[in-house]
Amino acid sequence: MRLSALAVVCITVIGSLSPRPASADLSAPRVVATFGEMPKVVTLPDGRLLAFFHPLTGEMTAVETRTSSDGGKAWGAMETLLKLPEDAGGFGYSLPFIDRQGELHIFFFCDVNSGVVRPNPRARPMRHGLGQLDIWHARTTGGRKQWGPARRIWEGRAGDMQSVIQLRSGRIVLPISYWVDRNWGHRGEGFDAFTFMGSFRCSSLYSDDGGATWQQSPAELKTPTSSLGELGAVEPVIIQLTDGRVWMLIRTQMGRFYESFSKNGVDWTSARPTALHSSDSPAGLVRLLDGRLLMFINDCRRFPYAVGGRQALHAAVSSDEGGSWQGWREVLRDPYRNEPPPPGGDHGVSYVYPTLLADGKVLFTMWVATGKQRSIYVFDPKWLDQTTATCAFDPPSGERHSGSGDDGLAEWSVFGTKGAGLSSHPSKAGKSVLSLRKAQADWPAGTAVWNFPAGGAGRLSLRLMLRPGFRGGAIALTDHFSTPFDGEAAYHNLYNLPITPSSKIGQTTLRPNRWHDVTLDWDVKKQTCRISVDGRAAGTFHQRRNAAYVNYLRLSSTAIATNDAGFIVESVHAEVQPPH
Repeated sequence: MRLSALAVVCITVIGSLSPRPASADLSAPRVVATFGEMPKVVTLPDGRLLAFFHPLTGEMTAVETRTSSDGGKAWGAMETLLKLPEDAGGFGYSLPFIDRQGELHIFFFCDVNSGVVRPNPRARPMRHGLGQLDIWHARTTGGRKQWGPARRIWEGRAGDMQSVIQLRSGRIVLPISYWVDRNWGHRGEGFDAFTFMGSFRCSSLYSDDGGATWQQSPAELKTPTSSLGELGAVEPVIIQLTDGRVWMLIRTQMGRFYESFSKNGVDWTSARPTALHSSDSPAGLVRLLDGRLLMFINDCRRFPYAVGGRQALHAAVSSDEGGSWQGWREVLRDPYRNEPPPPGGDHGVSYVYPTLLADGKVLFTMWVATGKQRSIYVFDPKWLDQTTATCAFDPPSGERHSGSGDDGLAEWSVFGTKGAGLSSHPSKAGKSVLSLRKAQADWPAGTAVWNFPAGGAGRLSLRLMLRPGFRGGAIALTDHFSTPFDGEAAYHNLYNLPITPSSKIGQTTLRPNRWHDVTLDWDVKKQTCRISVDGRAAGTFHQRRNAAYVNYLRLSSTAIATNDAGFIVESVHAEVQPPH
């Protein structure tokens, strides 16, 4: 899926750029274990890990766990902790939690009649529109020595539970979402009558006695939707900030998270939009040992599934309680992204459940992952502090990447196009280059998308070569992921740098069959990108919209007719100044 001619790589520090040196032991997330069931992991007070398992399909009949003493690499035999009452309904979608007293809690759904987990043949009539998906809870006492019975703590049609925390006051807070009787023909009164606020609302359940009893907040948080029939406010995630407030991030269909704040986990401010772009997917939040916040997010846009897609999972860290973020790296890419998505069901890489390890690293699992297994991942958050990234197109010796047709393109997304791929280096035996061309008339032209550390200012250098017969290409910088075949990307990129069919980029004309070093220096505050070719200024491009950073490169052929020319790229290098 690729073709022809572009290449260059140079890097230099610009202005007051002072990147931290990248440590050799800091790497992107890696798989440490894989199972046929979904694990959700908590860290015990002694540093051991306890994974709660849920079948990928069907229901839970018991609370089952495995223990790890080596950071998640090796796991003990499955142990049954608690049997679940079969006559109550179908149990599933568990959420484990350990409080500051070291007691274990587990929340799960009980499917009375919704069919999400398992309909109860003796179900009561549907009183909640979509059916009844109740929230149940069980906990240990006596230092995790004894489990109490599982019991219902909320009745209705709930949405997925993504987080639970214990406040400094000792109060346990579980954010929830739930179905309400709202549709376009029954929108509500007041302002709600002017738009559609979705069929789901957010609130919280809370306990002041260690989980013995629970109450529901009177707050009913709602958000507008992007179209009729959408869910609205769903799957909230919360964390307590250093000033004592509780911050809630709410999944929406508006292309961004909405947020709410509370001083006590009970009384919440009205939901308001944030600057955090996201597809229709929930966030993941955890506080690191150094006090910073780590967030997982699907910053994917303009794809029909999940109102933006889940082909890439991103992560960023904040040292100012969410005021600004650094990193915005692709933590994971869907290993099956080079194949058409499945015809039904969730897919991609999303729904993250993180836990902090004793050594400061972060372990996480995902409920949504294309395929029939679920993995446990571990990575060092310091990886997100890196300010440089380099890509040549030759993979490490012997390495192969599941689902990727080209080993050297493991860091890139090229799916859904024809004419983007690897080809032999024109002068270095055994080496490869990225090749981009218009290969087939009825497919989008070859396009390759690459993520690098987010920078408010930075330099991206690439070494490229145009092939004889070149009919146009483009270099673009932007701040989010969209599919390689996104036909509207040029309207949403921050900087579009065309290479015309006459081989001109900026004020410089490139010569075919010759390597050129192209360097892009951007600054989002100045809203400019200066381009140079072979060390000489070639023009300045202006930013198309406001943004906090740049973290994506898009390379594409823009030829209209099929041709075998195009351009090739030998290497790419980015060096950035983190956004503030």
